Amino acid sequence: MWVKLTNISSILSHLLISISLVEAFIRCYDTDNFTINSTYGGFFTANVGQNADKVYALGMCRGDSSPDDCYKCVNSTIHDLVANCPNQKEAVSWEGQPCHLHYADRSFNNRSFYGTLEELGNPEAGYNTGDIKSNSTEFNTVWESLMDTVVRNASNGSSTLKYATGEADFTVFQKIYALMQCTPDLPHKDCDSYLRQSVSNYESCCHGKQGGYVTRPSCYFRWDLYPFYTTATPSLSPPSLSPPPSPGINLTYQSFRCYNDSGSFTTSSTYGKNLDHILDSLPHNVSENGAYALGMCRGDLIKDECYSCVSSSVHDLTVKCPHRKEAVSLAVVLPCIVHYANRLFFGNLEVEPTDAAHNNESIKSDVLTKFEMAWDGLVVNMMRNASNGSSKLKYATEEAKFTEPQTIYALMQCTPDLSQEYCWNCLKRATETREECCRAKQGGFVQKPNCYFRWDLHPFYALGPDTTAALSPAHTFTKDETKQNKSIWIPLGASLSATLGLALFSACGFFIWRRRNVQEDKGQEVRLIDLVMGSAPRGNSSEDFDLQNIGRSQEFPSIQLNILQAATNNFCDENKLGQGGFGPVYKGTLADGKEIAVKKLSRTSGQGLLDFKNEVMLIAKLQHRNLVRLLGCCLEKNEKLLVYEFMPNKSLDVFLFDSSLPAQLVWQKRLNIIKGTARGIMYLHEDYRLRIIHRDVKASNANAQHVLLDHEMNPKISDFGMAKIFGGDQNEANTNRVVGT
Repeated sequence: MWVKLTNISSILSHLLISISLVEAFIRCYDTDNFTINSTYGGFFTANVGQNADKVYALGMCRGDSSPDDCYKCVNSTIHDLVANCPNQKEAVSWEGQPCHLHYADRSFNNRSFYGTLEELGNPEAGYNTGDIKSNSTEFNTVWESLMDTVVRNASNGSSTLKYATGEADFTVFQKIYALMQCTPDLPHKDCDSYLRQSVSNYESCCHGKQGGYVTRPSCYFRWDLYPFYTTATPSLSPPSLSPPPSPGINLTYQSFRCYNDSGSFTTSSTYGKNLDHILDSLPHNVSENGAYALGMCRGDLIKDECYSCVSSSVHDLTVKCPHRKEAVSLAVVLPCIVHYANRLFFGNLEVEPTDAAHNNESIKSDVLTKFEMAWDGLVVNMMRNASNGSSKLKYATEEAKFTEPQTIYALMQCTPDLSQEYCWNCLKRATETREECCRAKQGGFVQKPNCYFRWDLHPFYALGPDTTAALSPAHTFTKDETKQNKSIWIPLGASLSATLGLALFSACGFFIWRRRNVQEDKGQEVRLIDLVMGSAPRGNSSEDFDLQNIGRSQEFPSIQLNILQAATNNFCDENKLGQGGFGPVYKGTLADGKEIAVKKLSRTSGQGLLDFKNEVMLIAKLQHRNLVRLLGCCLEKNEKLLVYEFMPNKSLDVFLFDSSLPAQLVWQKRLNIIKGTARGIMYLHEDYRLRIIHRDVKASNANAQHVLLDHEMNPKISDFGMAKIFGGDQNEANTNRVVGT
């Protein structure tokens, strides 16, 4: 879930509330400072190019606009500005809700226009067609006093925001509302002068009206008799006895000014390319108005330990990096990371900066060869298992014995916002750093912004139930000499076990955590619900999946039972499509008209739970045009339901064996069905990251339909409850259950 936050205090507090994170590494980035109570601005400038081809651009969002509104407005305005002022070297837009955009080749007197007071012809103005019809003298007195106050407040704003609103009582139940804003690069004196001139312009053109606006390239002024802006706190005044007056022009306007005297350019010119580049970059600068934060706890950590770590790390970040726009705490032997910035970094691979350290002890020379042989296999397995993790957890541990008494223990983890490829690359870079700094050392760690890697000759993470070795105290690591200036860390020994936290904020944020199943006697049904909804199954049940090899779907929906009952007319016989090996299949129609097929697993089937888990875990991650798509599942009231896309032409056997239909299968369609079925099987056998053998493919039989046909007669393979998973390099495997045909 992504959450909008406006300052670092809010974002880090939200981090604690969400799952919160023992003092750890702190890194303060030199990416500029913010001031207390600021929102990182709402104003951005840029320039691209050299000499006559240089382009300057300025964007500003209204002070009460959200980051989402700001982004959408800037993006939309860029498109409209280019469309309305094609090939013009200078143009400016005014958009009442809620942004302003201006670009030029080079401003006046050979200066860029940032920080200059611009008098570019007549201002843009508009007014409400309604008139002030009573108490005009009193109204003018209140109005002028309010305008003077708002001008002073706006012009006295900071270098990041010159914005103010105000309201004043006109009658017992009626108020005057006003908003003013300057581009914050203007000096106080110029902003004050500009706004007062705008007020004067309004009085000249529109005096006596019920509302209006005046806008110039560097400032904006609007007033009305109803609250048209977002206020920080709700008004405590009595409500109006009647709705607010309807503005004659509604003040939802957009205006463009193209400066023909500034010349034009050709699309393919250097100036044109520079303009495209700078306009493309402006919407992304909106992210600087908010803050993004990420928190991640090590995969074997329990919730309370995770909370304690996040809490301490948040405190340390704000103390040791005061007013910095970007900072990160690094986990090392501690179990969490907190990272915040004024830029969007989620999902991006960032391999620098790197922190590394190693144990003072080295592997003895007489066993070094054995150590390296064991090491190579261990690292490859961990990289594969961690990078193949789900969108909630990319974490793996591994042990490898290289002499009779000695075992290598290792742990890898990526932030789960990374793709499989990015996680693999990050961990690969981390292992390369280990080769450079810490080869042959008994223990050490490498940390990058997106991933973490640690190894030692003692178990430093929570071990599985079959492991009896006790956790040893943490070793003292020595920072690699080439990285002395990176950070400082304090070792901490701990017995750790299971929870992940990840937060996303800025104009958006998220925090995902993995709940540990501490109820060893939990029933199969409840454990299955946990599995599908995102929790990892625990225990030694033979029906538990190896989650290091099979990830969970990123956004797999759970559909309510009452919706499926309504769609299938309470699973009536008229809607029954057939009888599968583990239960009937029904046709359903959702409220929006979408047709679905619902497989209802039999409660009496001893194999139903396992097949349900097979299909949910496998099909949810498979994406191919010749595979039936799984839309969702339902686990309510002891029902186990799978929801698939509906295949209107049923199964292939209908056309093969019904004497009245084979004529419809002309040779071109038969060829397409053969090729499509082959493509689907090839994807399962060779192209998917796991090798999946269906084991029971046929046109149809009395109990199942395995090759289905969509409305265009394209074949789609179904029924993966029969699937058998092989390792990527295996060509033989023993089946562990009997499957009939």
